Amino acid sequence: MKHETAAVIAERYGVTAEDIVRWNSLVADEDGRYVHPGARLKIHARSFPAPRQRARHRVREDETLERVAERYGVRAEELLIWNPWLLQGEKRRALRAKMQLTVWAPSSVAGPGGATRGPAIPEFSAPSDQPVATSRGRPHKGRLIEGAALPVNESLYTIRFERLAFGTTLAVLNIQRALASFRYETAYPGPVYIGAMSRKTGRRLRPHKSHQSGRDVDVRLPAMPYATRTQKLREWEVDWHATWALIQAFAETGEVQQIFLEMKFWRRLRRAAVEMGTPDAEIASIMRAYVRHSRGHVAHIHVRFVCSEAAEYCRD
Repeated sequence: MKHETAAVIAERYGVTAEDIVRWNSLVADEDGRYVHPGARLKIHARSFPAPRQRARHRVREDETLERVAERYGVRAEELLIWNPWLLQGEKRRALRAKMQLTVWAPSSVAGPGGATRGPAIPEFSAPSDQPVATSRGRPHKGRLIEGAALPVNESLYTIRFERLAFGTTLAVLNIQRALASFRYETAYPGPVYIGAMSRKTGRRLRPHKSHQSGRDVDVRLPAMPYATRTQKLREWEVDWHATWALIQAFAETGEVQQIFLEMKFWRRLRRAAVEMGTPDAEIASIMRAYVRHSRGHVAHIHVRFVCSEAAEYCRD
């Protein structure tokens, strides 16, 4: 990264600048720099930092560099590295309202290879005293038989509309499994909002075209720690590393048919997947098998589950 120093990189990975210089046989240039933009470094990390993504910050009235740094979970010295125009020789320019700053903010998820883990994944099973909820017809023209309610579980997710939080038994169980796995693998601490699923008996659910047979669920895109709102996140306020981990968790249930997200975000999603340490083959497999473009899916992913074996009249 531009203006990044060996000392800053070393602190991030729990090593020393001398270690980085030695491992990579680096030689200082005439300005005394060892690290140059775009260079690939070998690091024997002792700690694994959370992945970062670029954000834009518009300075508010009377805001200081230290206050900006605190909001984004970075250091003031790093802000100077990312915004070198703030320096005039050895002096720091005063911030003025409406200045635009570049910030590389850490995600809330654990970095690749990190030891951090969330709560253990519990077992999920359907209540034995309730009939199996099944889908009848197609997602855009069908109904839900004996609809199963998604249980309230604030440790995993927040249900926005309880009267619309019904689905097939297969969908309800795998929503819980996927989100429990997501929390465990990433230790993501922020809220995960469950939007519309289906009515208890399914059928038309305006303004949605589908959500009629209990196989669909909308999940709000996870927000970066600095985001001040949960609705209508700007692209740089979405935690794309957490979003990839969420899609990965749903895919790993083996019960998902499709995941809808507008194509304009796919490039950013793939980049986050690489930064999370996901192998290229796995990224390609998940994107090809599950992720589909659908207009309007910009604030949430729309997950559609397969028909269960018990659903005789379920149709794709």
